[in-house]
Formats: sequence, C-alpha cells, structure tokens
Amino acid sequence: MTCDGAAGIRELDRRACLALLATTDRARVALSNQALPVIVPVRYRLDGVQIVIDACTGILTAAASGGHIVCLQADVTDPETSIAWSVAVTGPLRGAEWHADGTVVGVLDTASITGCSVDGPAS
Repeated sequence: MTCDGAAGIRELDRRACLALLATTDRARVALSNQALPVIVPVRYRLDGVQIVIDACTGILTAAASGGHIVCLQADVTDPETSIAWSVAVTGPLRGAEWHADGTVVGVLDTASITGCSVDGPAS
C-alpha cells in the first residue's frame, strides 16, 4: 500500500498490527465459493501468532478442510475520535475442528499480514 499524499493514512509494522488484532474479536473473511467471491462475518481470537476463526458456515468449513486461501480483514473506527484502523491477513485456512456448540475453528497464520494501516492524527 502506498500512502503518499493520503493525509492521515499511515502503514503500521507487524507488532502494531498484532496489537490491533487483539483489540477486537470480529472480522470478515473473504474467499471464493464456486468461483464467486464471498464475504463472511466471523469471530476470531489470537492464539500466539495464529488467528483462530470461529464460524458455523459450511463455506468456511469447506475452506478450512481444503486449506483454501482466504483473506481476513478486521477494522475498527473510534466514534469519538474518528481514528480508524484496518488489518488484512491473507493465507491458507487450516483446521476445521467441530465444537459442541456447532462452531468450526479455522486457523490462519499472522505471518501473512498483507496490509495494516491507521487513518487519523499522527501520534
């Protein structure tokens, strides 16, 4: 991502990206289903350097079982300051472990952070 001339938008390093990912548990996962793009809302948590995705959709189950490439994107905008951040992680979804509550868990490695930025006043 090039931010030249974009007032207020700046890229963040990996450490800052991980810290931001730890502040929320909601994101979206983009993937392909029968050659069509699909975006699925999910809950997730960080487990070391891995993102553990909790979902209960057949599309994500199939993606995790097959090791499909997905993109998880998390973002938050503070309503008081209007400061916004966004982190994207792209890579193979692994796992597919069923839990008693009906959710399936997929794991995405944060080594594949593909974009991380903040839009707001410089600190």
